[in-house]
Amino acid sequence: MKELLEETGRIDVLVNNAGYVLTGGAEETSMVEAKAQFETDFFGHVRMTKAVLLTMRKQGSGQIVNISSTAAILPVPFEGYYATAKAALLAWSEALRHEVKSLSIKVSVVEPGFFKTNLGHTRKVAKYTIRDYDELRQRAIATLDDDFENGADPRLVGETVLRIIASRNPKHEYAVGRERRYKTLKHLMPQSIIENGVRRHWKLDR
Repeated sequence: MKELLEETGRIDVLVNNAGYVLTGGAEETSMVEAKAQFETDFFGHVRMTKAVLLTMRKQGSGQIVNISSTAAILPVPFEGYYATAKAALLAWSEALRHEVKSLSIKVSVVEPGFFKTNLGHTRKVAKYTIRDYDELRQRAIATLDDDFENGADPRLVGETVLRIIASRNPKHEYAVGRERRYKTLKHLMPQSIIENGVRRHWKLDR
């Protein structure tokens, strides 16, 4: 950061895109594994943001774009801690947006769905498993692998970030990808229909 400021004298944009997927049921995942997930997927963004805010406040401008996930709105079974970290990032970013808006600093969040990236290939798995969950977990992971493999072109996310940076008045949230429609549907449709659809997609009912 010091070297960057010495070279440029300012920081106009920060795009936070740190993250990895941790697979494991809520009961199966250890506290150490859960905390490690948050250290990267939530606190990693927090640390980077805090590192640039002083400079942005001094220069009277700046833009922060945090990459969350549609999983923050519609969590994936056996990926609960990933979803929770991304949901925390979404809420924290909204609070931050209000705090820094009068200082001419903009904050937005991008919520990608499934894209064809290395995120699925670099997935970490909880060390200890519980046999009662084996069948359900294996079904959900198989479906998740298919969703990643058939994901959209990640350039869509990059293009969205560029539009946010170019916008004079960017919104708080930008859902990207085929899955973005589920964000709207979750607020419009009865909860029972959404829940049944989720269980059907992830093959959770025997």
